[in-house]
Amino acid sequence: MKLPYVAATLIVGAQPEPHLPLALESIASAVDFCVVDYNGVQEDNYRALQESRLYREGRLQIGESQWQNFAQARNHTLAMLPPQTEWFMRLDADEVHFPEQLQILTRQLLPALSPRVGMLDCYSQAFAFSWDYLLPLVRHHDFLIRYHPGMRWERGIHEQLSGRQGIRVAAPYLFHHYAPSTTPRS
Repeated sequence: MKLPYVAATLIVGAQPEPHLPLALESIASAVDFCVVDYNGVQEDNYRALQESRLYREGRLQIGESQWQNFAQARNHTLAMLPPQTEWFMRLDADEVHFPEQLQILTRQLLPALSPRVGMLDCYSQAFAFSWDYLLPLVRHHDFLIRYHPGMRWERGIHEQLSGRQGIRVAAPYLFHHYAPSTTPRS
């Protein structure tokens, strides 16, 4: 079974992203490449990108831009995808994944999916503002998306992907989404 080429897309903006190193490490074994729209001025964020395993292995590309809105930044990441990209993952800088489970999704489940499937949703649970407050489970739409040229993010806030093709399915995969106000813990 041929493994699909999977790229992560990420926006890194003006706010400090203390979970960024963990987020990048948590996906490194599960994706082939990562593209980053960097539109911020936080030196710690830029340093975290450059110190990541993905960057050191030549599997992370940083594209600088001026912030306009979320759709523009996500479209910038789509334009940066390597031509061999078959699936892309929409990653937030404060998401930390379980590497082995994510690898099962990208290396075992994606190759086994019908060509009719175009989107794979999963679930996230968020810590809000402290380690003591856990929000309810949320279905994370458009987590892994089968890529094809012509896709485009629309609407500056609560952006939506137009040009999607295929049916949407959900996987029983859960990851943690940390609010920027929580400090990383080991």
